[in-house]
Amino acid sequence: MSEPMGFEPPSQAQPPESVSLNLAKLSIQHFAPKDQVLALINQDTPAETERWVMDEMESDGFMDELDSEFEEEKLDDSDPLEGYNRIMTGFNDWFYLSILFPVATGWNWVAPEPVRTSLYRFFHNLLYPIRFVNTLLQAKPLAAIEETGRFVLNSTVGLLGLFDPAKAWFGLEPHNEDFGQTLGLWGVGAGPHVVLPFLGPSNLRDTFAMVPEWQLDPVTYVKPGTKQLGIRSFNQVNESSLDLQGYESLKRDAVDLYPFLRDLYEQNRTNAIKE
Repeated sequence: MSEPMGFEPPSQAQPPESVSLNLAKLSIQHFAPKDQVLALINQDTPAETERWVMDEMESDGFMDELDSEFEEEKLDDSDPLEGYNRIMTGFNDWFYLSILFPVATGWNWVAPEPVRTSLYRFFHNLLYPIRFVNTLLQAKPLAAIEETGRFVLNSTVGLLGLFDPAKAWFGLEPHNEDFGQTLGLWGVGAGPHVVLPFLGPSNLRDTFAMVPEWQLDPVTYVKPGTKQLGIRSFNQVNESSLDLQGYESLKRDAVDLYPFLRDLYEQNRTNAIKE
């Protein structure tokens, strides 16, 4: 059957004109001047329109910038230890729900909150050397002076740190600086994310930073073995008893627990370094 005179079948490779024009308008409406958008609408050939759009995007370096951002995003999302980290996250989740949470709940039932809060302050006061050294290493002399004032007041008037008169009477706030923050401030990258058994989310930089912190922690110099392990375990149980619902609240917000905890940790550490 012959086609009517003047009829040309549409090319299979060429989209309808409305699709091409809409594509063009959507592609450039945020970075092209209005008169150029109007010029596109008046183009006769959709193919010419698309070629013009691509030329504009390439000449402006838009495509190179997009490729660069995509490569950076892939790099930022790299997680070479993901397999191990997921397994360890599952183990820590089991340990918390099956062992730590029940024990902390029992301690919460036995000890009144003021007692548990005072014990938390006592252990926090012991870590003054870590905070003092890191405020100096981060060139924060006023924070170092405040930390020293807090330690002296709380260790004497506050009965070895069981109470916090430094904050209650003089408004001296703690400066929770650590070696991981110090390294980050001086340009050391976080490195791969790593989940530590019992301790939870960390990264390569913060894991190595635990070595000098361990040396400045007075509990380290208690006789190694059962006694030292018992002190650290008791501290962890007591601290957990002060926020029994915190972990469950986090889990409720997580579609996938491991990346949720990973991203939350890394973001918090980034913010702590900037402060």
